[in-house]
Amino acid sequence: MNTNHIETISLDTPKQGYPGMTPAIAESHAEAAAICLEEQNHEAGVTFTINGSFESTFELSWQSPDAQKKRAWADIQEATEKGACGIAN
Repeated sequence: MNTNHIETISLDTPKQGYPGMTPAIAESHAEAAAICLEEQNHEAGVTFTINGSFESTFELSWQSPDAQKKRAWADIQEATEKGACGIAN
């Protein structure tokens, strides 16, 4: 595992979209991810390790969601499903 360099992934970086996913959907998924992370008492800057086809450690950053975003993602099950996509992308 590469422990010398930890890449930072920002949920706030403008999303370019992916094949089959528009930038608006990618941004929505990133919003949901931020909601879920804070719901679980994580703070921006949390690190996580990926193990599988490759191994690496990442730092995840985001802006704290405002009240409007929290209301929009009040269905935590939906936020969890979409948020997982936001982090995976």
